[in-house]
Amino acid sequence: MNDFTRGALIALTLAFAAQPASGQRFEDRATPRSVAPTEARVWLDRGRTSTVRDGEEVRLYYRANFDAYAAIVRIDTRGRARLIHPQHPAANGEVGADRDYRLIFHDRSLWRVRDTPGEGYFFILASAVPLDVWQFEYDDDDGWRLGSIGERSWADPYDAIDEWVEMLLPDWETTPFALDLLSYEVGG
Repeated sequence: MNDFTRGALIALTLAFAAQPASGQRFEDRATPRSVAPTEARVWLDRGRTSTVRDGEEVRLYYRANFDAYAAIVRIDTRGRARLIHPQHPAANGEVGADRDYRLIFHDRSLWRVRDTPGEGYFFILASAVPLDVWQFEYDDDDGWRLGSIGERSWADPYDAIDEWVEMLLPDWETTPFALDLLSYEVGG
């Protein structure tokens, strides 16, 4: 193949590669769209850094910046994890974009702190696709039965979160999602 033929082939290849996809203008493909990152938040009525006492009643709030399905897990000061939202199988955990929600607990409107002194966590996972909470059994008295997944999180809470994300969002590697972790301290 001579240099002229090689050059013509390269030019033809580049021209073909630059053609827009069917029905799409070249300018649309060349200009990246700005997409807001997915975000979710969870917080207590005392703000992001909170100290609470055993027996105290506290409000828990959450939100996402996109229409999402959300799950909230609490890891108490003993390392026990509980799925607290959605609260039962009939609830799908939907969250409207940019709206604040207050979590209503299973048996009361506020969270009554029943932890020993130490550090506990709440975390929220939000995704545009439904989360797989229905793989767990549900009991009207005890709530979600989680099996061995995340039951005890004595180690780093971020490791527990990774485990939860993999369980609740099986396509986590390709599905956009948002996480937030809130730590709370139970005073002595």
